[in-house]
Amino acid sequence: MITLQERYPGNVTTMKQIYNVRGRYKKEVRHSRTQMQHLLLCLAREGYQYAYRTLPDSDVVKDIFWAHPDSIALVRNFSLVLVMDNTYKTNRYRVPLLEIVGQTSTCKTFSAAFSFMSSENYDSFVWALKQFSALFSDPRQFPMLIVTDFDGALVRAIGDVFPTSTHHLCQFHVKCNVKGKFKIYFQDTAKTGKVMKAWMDVVHCKSIDEYEAYLNAFKSVCKEVGPGCGALLDYVERTYLNHNKEKFVDAWVNQHMHLGNTMTNRVESAHSTFKRMLADSFGDLATCFDAMHSMLICQHRDIVDSFQKSITRVDHVMNIPFYSELRYAVSREALIMIHREVQSIGGDGCVCRIRTTHGLPCCCELAGYKKIGQCIHLSAIHVHWKKLSMFDCGQVEPDKTEDNEEVDPDPLPLWEEYLQMFNAGDKATKKRLWHKFREVVRPETTTMIPPREKVNAKGRKAKKDKTTKRCPSQWELVDSQVDSLLKSTDKSETLKKKSKSKSMSKSKSKSEKCTTVPQSQACI
Repeated sequence: MITLQERYPGNVTTMKQIYNVRGRYKKEVRHSRTQMQHLLLCLAREGYQYAYRTLPDSDVVKDIFWAHPDSIALVRNFSLVLVMDNTYKTNRYRVPLLEIVGQTSTCKTFSAAFSFMSSENYDSFVWALKQFSALFSDPRQFPMLIVTDFDGALVRAIGDVFPTSTHHLCQFHVKCNVKGKFKIYFQDTAKTGKVMKAWMDVVHCKSIDEYEAYLNAFKSVCKEVGPGCGALLDYVERTYLNHNKEKFVDAWVNQHMHLGNTMTNRVESAHSTFKRMLADSFGDLATCFDAMHSMLICQHRDIVDSFQKSITRVDHVMNIPFYSELRYAVSREALIMIHREVQSIGGDGCVCRIRTTHGLPCCCELAGYKKIGQCIHLSAIHVHWKKLSMFDCGQVEPDKTEDNEEVDPDPLPLWEEYLQMFNAGDKATKKRLWHKFREVVRPETTTMIPPREKVNAKGRKAKKDKTTKRCPSQWELVDSQVDSLLKSTDKSETLKKKSKSKSMSKSKSKSEKCTTVPQSQACI
C-alpha cells in the first residue's frame, strides 16, 4: 500500500479494495475447482512427487505429502545429515506440518519434503517417512544421521523406517527440558544457574572418562542444592542418561559425522522462513502450497548461486600453493573451516574432532602437510564438500539383485490386470475404478475434500487467531511463570520495605515534634 501511494500520489485505493481484487484473482485462478482439486493440479503441473491417503470410508484427506523435483535432487545428493521437526499454526485446519531439511556443501539449508498429518502419532509419522524414503533411488542413499527433538512417536518411526541411520537428539531441547523441570522445584536463580552449569558440563564433555567425572559432579551439585533435587536427578537419569546419552552427549555425538548439526535450529529457521512467506495461519492447504513453492524457488536460487561462488571465487588467503588442489574443487565454506584449523596449529592438543564430525583435515593432519612441504590433497576431503551442483553426476548405482525392483517397471501387465478387473466388475465397481483411474490421469478431478476444521464448541465464539507464531513450549511456560512469581515476590518485598520505612519516618517525625515543643506543653 505504501509503495502504491509513493509511485502514484493521486491514487485513492484502499486496503479493502486491494483485498477484494486479490480475492477475485484467486477465484479466477482456481475457476470452479475445489481446494483439493486445485492443489493436486498445481502439484502435478509443477512436477512434484506427492502422495496422500484419506480417512477410512471417506473422501476426507488424512495425510498428504509432497516434494519439489529439485528438492528431490538435492536430498539424493546431500543426504548425509537431515533434520526433522513439526511446526504448527500454518493452516485453518490446525493440522501439524512435518518438514524435513538438509544441508548442502555450501552450508545452505534446503527443504527436502513436507507432510501435513492429521495427528502426531506413530502411524502418521511412519506413513510420511515411508513416502520420503521412496524418493531415494537406492537404500544406500538413506541419511547417515537424523536430528530431531525428543518426540517419542517420531523417534520410533525413524528407527523403523531408517534402521541404518544414526539418530541424535537436539541438545538445545534437552537443556531447556531439564531447566524447565528444575524450575518446577526451585525458583532460586542462583541455584538454577549452578545446576545448569553442571548439567551442560555433562552434555559437552569431550570423552567418556570426562562424562563419568562430570556426571558425578552434577550429582554432587544436585545433593548440595537440596533434597527436592532428587526428583530432577531421577527424571534426568530415566529420560536421558540411561538410554539416550549417546544421542546428545558430545562424547558420543562427536563420533559421528554430523556437519555441526547438534540442534534442530536449521529446521526451525526453515519454519520461520516459510511462515514469513505464509503471512497468516488461516489459509487452506492450497495457500500453504503457494507459499512453500515460492519459498523453494528462492531457496534453490540461493543454493545454485552459492555453488557458482565456490566454483568461480576464492578468498585471497587461499591463493597460496598450500590450497592449490582444493581451490574451485571444494566449497568455500569447507576452505574457511580448513583455514581456521591451519591457524590453530601449535595451539592446544588436537582431538581431531573436525575430521570425525565434518570429514575435513584436522590441525595435526595439516601440520603434517606443512612439515613435508606438500599441499593439502583433495582425497583428504570428504565427498560431501566436493559436490558443487544440485544434480550430481556421481549418484549411487543401484544394486542389480533379484530383490530390488526394476528401475523402469513395465506397466503393461498391471494394465491388463486392471482391465480384467474393470470388465469383470459390476456397475458400482466399474464406477469406483473409473474414478480412481481418472484421478491418477487428471488430478484436478479428485473428489477428495480437505480436513474438517477443529472447532471449540465451549464458551463464547473467540476471535480467529491468524498469527503464525508458535505456542510456547512447556519449558517456556515454566520460565514465564517462575519469572512472574519472582517479580511479584520482589514487588511485595519492595512494598513492605516502603511501608516500613514510611512508618518509621512518621514515628521519627512525631518524636522530633514532641521534643521541640515547650516543656509546659510536653507530650505525656
